[in-house]
Amino acid sequence: FNMGKYGQSKEEGLAIVLSTIKKDLSALLQTDIEVCYHDRYHIGVFDFTDFVLLEDMPEAEDALFTRYNEDRDLLKGESTDQLCELKVSTHLLRSNCKITHQPDWGSAFIHIQSKYNIDKVSLLKYLVSIRDENHFHEEICEMLYKRLWDKFKPDRMMVACLYTRRGGLDICPVRANIYDMLPNNLVHSNILTTAAFRQ
Repeated sequence: FNMGKYGQSKEEGLAIVLSTIKKDLSALLQTDIEVCYHDRYHIGVFDFTDFVLLEDMPEAEDALFTRYNEDRDLLKGESTDQLCELKVSTHLLRSNCKITHQPDWGSAFIHIQSKYNIDKVSLLKYLVSIRDENHFHEEICEMLYKRLWDKFKPDRMMVACLYTRRGGLDICPVRANIYDMLPNNLVHSNILTTAAFRQ
């Protein structure tokens, strides 16, 4: 179902996907099954509780995603005279392993202070556009950071990518230009974290 469009609304799309899964698995297993969709994500005791989830924004409901290779031209924002703050996240982060080309799923957290009013839907489209990129987790985090830095010239910025665990190990690269913006639970080994979404 990845990168496919189903129905004319979120509700219709979910109904189609759940119905298809139920029908296919019931036929394969030769029994009736139940399928549930969980619409809320628990991210544990991270430093990201006040970040706005991009895919939950009403304006993201009608967003059309058509690009799946990294496209910096998707990033839009208007220059302003005032400092703007943006704290957003998404659980739609996906790239592919540089070696095996298998998909790596994760969550991205972005905190920017700049004199740009950044279009959140364009940012979500950009984050989705990296889905067919083949890079290591650290390279993806660095690429996101560099693209946002070049485009919006922030005073302060932090990008964190929390990927699905591989072999029980967290690979959660973080980059910030100000030490105080680094999330404590990701950069201090003596702070135990709870599992994030998909972990």
